Amino acid sequence: EALEKEANRIGGFNNYFWIGLSDRELEGDWRWVDNTTLTKTFWKQFSLEPDNNISGGVEGEDCVVMESNTHAWSDVPCDFTYRRICQMDAIPITSP
Repeated sequence: EALEKEANRIGGFNNYFWIGLSDRELEGDWRWVDNTTLTKTFWKQFSLEPDNNISGGVEGEDCVVMESNTHAWSDVPCDFTYRRICQMDAIPITSP
């Protein structure tokens, strides 16, 4: 839900946002940027994602984006440019 809200805030619909996930080191071993392993997935339904299809990238598709209109994940070439979503700590809100 937080990813969806941030995607809508910064780019609207029909955009692709890199979510900090890749299998660059070892094909099929999906890792977050902090090197933690993937535990839950949201791959695009009714597709073969992740498919490592070479869609113009020089080394296949090793990075993951979230499609803002479907909220589903797809693997994509890492050498393309995508919007990104940054994780940050919550800011406490105090009453005046």
